Amino acid sequence: MKIAFVGIGNPLLTDDAIGIIAAERLCEMNHGTFGCSLIKHSDDMLSLLNELTEFDFAFIVDSFRHDESVGEVFEINLDEGKLPRFVSPHTLSFTNSLSLYKASNYKLPKIILCGISVKDALTFNDKLTQEVENKLPEIMESLNKFFQKKLRSEG
Repeated sequence: MKIAFVGIGNPLLTDDAIGIIAAERLCEMNHGTFGCSLIKHSDDMLSLLNELTEFDFAFIVDSFRHDESVGEVFEINLDEGKLPRFVSPHTLSFTNSLSLYKASNYKLPKIILCGISVKDALTFNDKLTQEVENKLPEIMESLNKFFQKKLRSEG
């Protein structure tokens, strides 16, 4: 099974980098068990979906703003049709891009989309906020358990 860990974000916008950081760490944590690939993405969603066509499973991590629950990990249900407004501005929304790909009959992997609640993803800074940095071990533990559970249920 070909697995992609995808981190979405901008490493120069404070907490927006959390998707990339988390995907890197997940790939490191699971590389010995699975043949996984890391994709760092800060471009448009159509180009990401095009890149994912060679994989069987894609675990995508992005940030979103939610002050009351900084550091929490949420699964975003792609079937609901409504995604929370992610922090990263992308040229075409993920759901619109996904709809285009499905309509064109391109092969896509099983996609799991996770959001990490952040404090600040608009300030230019190459460091996470202290609140997110402090919760990074909990975030990674939660993401890894979630990934393992999803993979077991798919396989």
